[in-house]
Amino acid sequence: MRTRRNLLLAYCTAFVMVIGTFTGCDDDSVCPSEEVIPAGWFQLSSVPTTRELTAVSAINTNTVVAAGDSGTVLRTTDGGQSWSLIQLTTVAKLTDLAFVDPDTGYVSGYAGTLFRTLDGGLSWQSLQTDSSGDLRALAFVDGLRGWVVGGYWPEEDAGGFIGRTDDGGASWTNRPTEGQVNVIFAHDKQTAWAALAGGPILKTTDAGQSWTEHPCDPPGWLGGIWFTDLEKGWLSGSLGALLHTTDGGETWTTASSGTTRNLVDVYFQSELRGYAVGQFGTIIQTSDGGDSWTFRTSGTTSAFRMTSFADQNTGWIVGRDGVIVKTVTGGDAP
Repeated sequence: MRTRRNLLLAYCTAFVMVIGTFTGCDDDSVCPSEEVIPAGWFQLSSVPTTRELTAVSAINTNTVVAAGDSGTVLRTTDGGQSWSLIQLTTVAKLTDLAFVDPDTGYVSGYAGTLFRTLDGGLSWQSLQTDSSGDLRALAFVDGLRGWVVGGYWPEEDAGGFIGRTDDGGASWTNRPTEGQVNVIFAHDKQTAWAALAGGPILKTTDAGQSWTEHPCDPPGWLGGIWFTDLEKGWLSGSLGALLHTTDGGETWTTASSGTTRNLVDVYFQSELRGYAVGQFGTIIQTSDGGDSWTFRTSGTTSAFRMTSFADQNTGWIVGRDGVIVKTVTGGDAP
């Protein structure tokens, strides 16, 4: 990127020196250069770790936080040109990230691991969740109310749980479930959805005081969840599974993803535009609300774990071996 731009600048300067009077540039002027914007997805070479990265949260187009194996947290404030490597006071695998504002965020992990930041990810404080189970995912709607979900191993011998806090993680109320809970999505303070590893879907409309069960039939496990509003939502999972609801999660229909690769995460920018990522560097994208999905080139075969967008164009995906790929064109390529 830098080499190509330097060549363009050198060519432009030479062009001005030879025929500047014809171009309108005089001897003292600087010939403007056009920045080359990469299309599609491109891999970042600036990542300071090869540990698996399992979660990412785009705070804005410049500030991004990622997390992964052995308590690893990465943070950039220049759009990924450079990263700070932050080691939390744990060796547990981290699983999910959620920021409710530019300063306040949470990261979950195995063995009941939960940390909070109040300075945008620069420093992290450990929180107690009253659970020794693995926290698989979390969802916060503000600095006070949030949920964590997970389970115990081996799964055959124990179930899972949904934990709720109303004081920013200082205290928790845990609700047992019959199996491990893999994902959770909170629309607001009252409404949230969670999914057991192989279904069913659980929904609350009273801030988690009660949960109603709704069947779904995935081909295997579920790994991603997203709702664009109170009615329309998506689930992703193993063997290319994509499930869609238009009635708030009461019923689910199967959508054709065009792949049998595991889809670990799903993310929608709007009702029409969405992404699913997963095994072997797979990225699929829809621009018609999931009626059709198109493969995008990622440039890697590393398994992806999570994606996050700062705006319509700028997004990141993280995965195994410390891989981070980025787009500044909404994933679109010519």
